[in-house]
Amino acid sequence: DLSKPLWEFTVVEGLDNIPGLPPGCFALVSKVHHAAIDGMSGVEMSAAVHDLDPLMAEPDKPDTWQPENMPRVADLLTRSYFNNLLQPMRIAETIGRSLPGMAKLAVQAGKGDVSLKNTRAAPKTRFNGKVGAHRVWDAVPFKLAEVRAVKDVVPNATVNDVILTVVGGALRTYLLDKGELPKETLTAMAPISVRQEGEKAALGNLVSAMVVGLGTQIADPLERLRFVHGEAVNSKAMTNAVGARTLADYSKLIPSGLAGLGARLYTRVGAANMHAPAFNCVVTNIPGPRVPLYFCGAKMLAMYGTAPVFDSMGLINPVYSYGDTIAVSFTADRDMLPIPTITPRRCGTRSRH
Repeated sequence: DLSKPLWEFTVVEGLDNIPGLPPGCFALVSKVHHAAIDGMSGVEMSAAVHDLDPLMAEPDKPDTWQPENMPRVADLLTRSYFNNLLQPMRIAETIGRSLPGMAKLAVQAGKGDVSLKNTRAAPKTRFNGKVGAHRVWDAVPFKLAEVRAVKDVVPNATVNDVILTVVGGALRTYLLDKGELPKETLTAMAPISVRQEGEKAALGNLVSAMVVGLGTQIADPLERLRFVHGEAVNSKAMTNAVGARTLADYSKLIPSGLAGLGARLYTRVGAANMHAPAFNCVVTNIPGPRVPLYFCGAKMLAMYGTAPVFDSMGLINPVYSYGDTIAVSFTADRDMLPIPTITPRRCGTRSRH
């Protein structure tokens, strides 16, 4: 509802019957439009409403913050006019910065140092069509130490590689159970933060992306981790050749009005059902605080993420770390993922995701 702010915070009380949590727990559900924040600025927002000390000491200075005045229509038109005048210069600058990287990428591809196979369309799955209005969500926490122990098995592998491997294994098991597993690997778009040191608290979206194969065609988890690590290294090399910041700047060159019109038309005609997807899902890993946080004196016990889905991409996995845990959650279209469990007779154990 664009007549209301782009954010909403809800306190949910009475969480007394959740396994692993003590009675009296409550949840703080924050919902913010992605136009206002990305994952990293979302973590900064979460830190801003929490304390490091449960005692909640009163601030030594009065709060003097005042909101800005609502901009007048004339001011908005003036800003838009000058912004449009400068847009051709921004386009030329971005293209100029990307040309050396494109040339470098072509040389690397010619030598075989970089593979361009990740530029192919992904196989179509139940998650890659027109999404509806309803969502399903769940999360599974892991011990961060265990994830790090797994990554150490494969030289130079990262925590992110392990998480992508876990997601790939979950998708493999789920789609096998439904008889819908493609022969080719499913792929995930993994956002890359391009925030510089002085931009940690900045709002808005400062992200680029890479596409990584999830190894869903591989049954052995260790072999899948080796495959995912190789895919991630290759995709990072492609992104670094052009420059992650430059790729992020390209997304700002499309006029917002034109982008909105195109998105509405894409949805209206159901175009997502007519073509192969660029990627099958999104896996976004957001490093959270390593120290305990407190809200009104209450210790935060767990931190999970939700994220938006859109036409042709009905499954997203936000990954949040907090303290000694790392939690893999999923938000999906409810019709695409009506029952997010695996049939016990097919996989031996009942599993979330």
